[in-house]
Amino acid sequence: MALTGVHVLCAGTGAPGSGFYPQALLYAPQWSETMTAAGTTARAAPNGGGYVFRVMVSAATYIATGANPDASQTSGTGAAARELITPEVCPVDRYVMPGDKLAWVLA
Repeated sequence: MALTGVHVLCAGTGAPGSGFYPQALLYAPQWSETMTAAGTTARAAPNGGGYVFRVMVSAATYIATGANPDASQTSGTGAAARELITPEVCPVDRYVMPGDKLAWVLA
């Protein structure tokens, strides 16, 4: 089945029990969500740290992560900044903090 919209996987990184590692070696997926309309994930990154969102898109898409992400903004700094991703560069991994969600809009 072809992807329509955005698919987000939240998973731990590194070896189980080893804490935060800079490489995105995924283990123990926590949740995933496929969204066909622009919006924000229903779930957030778990407590404990060391998690990434692995993102797949079906078209050019702006994403943003954070406690209250806004992918429709035109400017932002730090974690509030949005990012343009395209299907050609997917999947895209982004480290997240506990409680972070992902928002998206089509570019």
